[in-house]
Amino acid sequence: MKKNIIILLILSLSIQTKAQWSQQDILETNSSTLWKEVTSPSAQDIWSIWLDKSNFNIGWAVGKAGTILKYNGTWQKITGPVSTDLRSVCFFPGTNDGWICGLNATMLKYDLGTWTTVTVPTTSALNSVCIPQANLAWAVGTNGTILKYNGTNWINFNSNTSAQLYSVSFPDSAHGWAVGDNGTVLKYYQGAWTAQNSGTTYPLSSVHFTDATHGWTAGFSGTILFCNGNNWIAQSSGNSSNLRSVYFVNNITGWAVGDNGTILMSNGFSWKTQSSALSYNILCTAFFNSANGWCGGSSGKLLNYTGTGWPEQGSGTNRTLRDIFMLSKTNGWTAGDGGTLLKYNGSSWSAINSGTTNDLYSLFFTDATHGWAAGGLGTILKYNGTTWQAVSSGVTVNLFAIYFVNPNLGWAAGEDGTILKYNGSTWTSEGPGSLTPYYDIFFLDATHGWAAGFDGKIRKYDGGNWSTMPGTSTSPLYQLWFTDTITGWAAGYNGTLLKHDQTGWNSISLGATVNLNGIYFKDATHGWIVGDNGTIFVHDASGWKSQFSGTNNNLRAVFFTDTKNGWAVGDEGLIISTINGGEVGLKRNYPNSGFKIYPNPANNYLVISAADAGVVNLEISIIDAFGREVLSYKTQSQGVFNYFMDVSSLQPGMYFCKVSKGSKVQLLKFLKTSGN
Repeated sequence: MKKNIIILLILSLSIQTKAQWSQQDILETNSSTLWKEVTSPSAQDIWSIWLDKSNFNIGWAVGKAGTILKYNGTWQKITGPVSTDLRSVCFFPGTNDGWICGLNATMLKYDLGTWTTVTVPTTSALNSVCIPQANLAWAVGTNGTILKYNGTNWINFNSNTSAQLYSVSFPDSAHGWAVGDNGTVLKYYQGAWTAQNSGTTYPLSSVHFTDATHGWTAGFSGTILFCNGNNWIAQSSGNSSNLRSVYFVNNITGWAVGDNGTILMSNGFSWKTQSSALSYNILCTAFFNSANGWCGGSSGKLLNYTGTGWPEQGSGTNRTLRDIFMLSKTNGWTAGDGGTLLKYNGSSWSAINSGTTNDLYSLFFTDATHGWAAGGLGTILKYNGTTWQAVSSGVTVNLFAIYFVNPNLGWAAGEDGTILKYNGSTWTSEGPGSLTPYYDIFFLDATHGWAAGFDGKIRKYDGGNWSTMPGTSTSPLYQLWFTDTITGWAAGYNGTLLKHDQTGWNSISLGATVNLNGIYFKDATHGWIVGDNGTIFVHDASGWKSQFSGTNNNLRAVFFTDTKNGWAVGDEGLIISTINGGEVGLKRNYPNSGFKIYPNPANNYLVISAADAGVVNLEISIIDAFGREVLSYKTQSQGVFNYFMDVSSLQPGMYFCKVSKGSKVQLLKFLKTSGN
């Protein structure tokens, strides 16, 4: 069961000019730098973008004068069959079931790698198309036109309106919405379209629902409305530009874009400007996930968003992934439940037949042609560079860990105190006499090894015998790592972290109470720990500090090929990666200017205090991990300062308390936990 607390270390930081301070990492609150303009293969307006959430290298865009662009890691122009303006493109994720619609009743179908025209029963312009499931599609357009595709033909559907309809969204096959001129909103349910009161007369350009009770529409004069399935509620955009497109990746993270370079980001309730330094109109947006998205605009403009140090990679599975091993930045493997094996080629992950349906818990490679996987019911698989084959382990217990020092010498460990040794041809028992389940083993070489598990004790191997080390833990330990024969780490249950040095094993406090499931060190200085609820800690010369992962999924394992390029895997097929060591935003220098916050973690309130702040005006803001201001307050200090801020409305996660005092700005990191 997932826990709902991620404890993060406190960073007390502030900003000033023309001085030198010690450097620490902080989220850059001006997130416009997260959007970068990318060279476009077209100079025509781009009206629609669709991205495949199951494969981050697949996307399409369409626009003026028959423009069709295809994304496979880069954008390329595709020759299409028409020169008519194209207004919308959509595919059913993970398939070749795709449609494009446009002016003059244009409808194109993707078939065997090419786009072909399809006749539809209307002469109206078609502005939007949506595919809620395979062989089911909807399109809307001028004069209240609504068309339905039933797997064979397009048919007219009664809309009960003559208004222009600009956008349609179906979160599932049973629930749909269409929006258009004069604040028109239509809802589809139980086979019919009925009008809903939007509360506005402004044209509504775009609608997007993440499920049947969470939807947004955006329109002219900065209009943004939220829908709970039945009622529409206005949300303040803080902007008066005409908004052209809205997109949410989940129920709390979304964007709206529009004229004059407008880009707004939302936490589901409030909206903040993310970028306004652009002069051209932004006409459409779509996202792979909360850290990877695209915008299209006038004259073929393309913008790419990378919003976290750990963007997600598409895995193509919803199985829990238990371990990962990377041979290089372009060659890696991950394994998980149900015999899942995925291989990475530098751009995407693809499923590989493991030959088993047993859960796979651990992977190890000595080189590209010698790999091993261990799993449930005594499963051991061997990789020869081409295929995976089962080999006999001689046991039927679950094997949770496997480690090799060379292709002919390795160990596996698991339930009932099982430790097996491989001699190049067979596996034989070599247990240290304990019945405790072993969750991990680690070897530096043939005579230096360690095993840890449920009882919190760590056993050491000297080349012939296993012995229990003194001064370990009573909590289960899930992962081990040694950088040399003296320096080692063990991570486990409820935030347990141990470090071994010349004095033995000593407890290290990260302030975390989540399970720490994976640990990896690239060298004696650079290391990472991952755990439940998306927890990531990074170790450098200054010690341990938390990182923002961009997910609440439990993370099970982490692997780095160097100090910058790393991957982590976890529940629901999650794979996240980093090319900068996991850092978010930019680095700046911040000193401490006297403010403190408590309690940390915070539940319903946060106290901001200072022993002597002086007699000055203060601005206090709460900023989330994406750089959005979610709460703010202005007050005056009379010297001793204590302010109780209500944070009960915030979603659980990492935040920064920003205290502005004249020309100085102090930022203090804190964790918001779930209320009771």
